[in-house]
Amino acid sequence: MVATEQQDLASKIVLALERLGQLQRQSLWQIAVEKELSPIQAQILIFIGSHDRSLATVTYLAREFAVTKATVSDAVATLVRKGLLVKTAHAEDRRIEVLSLTATGKRTFNAIADYQQPTVDTVRELTEAQRSQLWSSLSTLIHRLQTQDLAVAQRMCYTCAFFRPSSRRPYCRLLEVALSPSDIRLDCPEHETADV
Repeated sequence: MVATEQQDLASKIVLALERLGQLQRQSLWQIAVEKELSPIQAQILIFIGSHDRSLATVTYLAREFAVTKATVSDAVATLVRKGLLVKTAHAEDRRIEVLSLTATGKRTFNAIADYQQPTVDTVRELTEAQRSQLWSSLSTLIHRLQTQDLAVAQRMCYTCAFFRPSSRRPYCRLLEVALSPSDIRLDCPEHETADV
């Protein structure tokens, strides 16, 4: 594989993506340790603090992070003990517990949520054309991996009931706008999974 990594462009790209992932995980790990959190605990706080309450359940988090419910349950129990999360019964199904940040949890979220900022700042140094092409390529790659069941389902335009592909310009029926490549979302709050 080493020889392939050095010669084949596709392999180099995959290796570069892996390295970027490692950098992000290292940044998250460093800030998590500073706040006496495990990486999964930090991920849970960041997810809950930046997503709709309807997604803040153990089942959803396990699917999102591609781990077992037991792993998420253990992490959530620790976060509850630390006073960072609180559980409340779901309004429509009392068997489901919805997770939300406490006041202390919100402060911790604010302290850790920008762990990606150095990478974001570096990406902003690329030209607009480079960023647009990179985003178009990455979102297409994620979608293709998802359709091959090689990636966790994302709340992205390509899999949304409101999305209409077009050879000219894709269209969002919910927002009623044509979408440029940079408009394609990876984590859309209005996403509704399309029937396959």
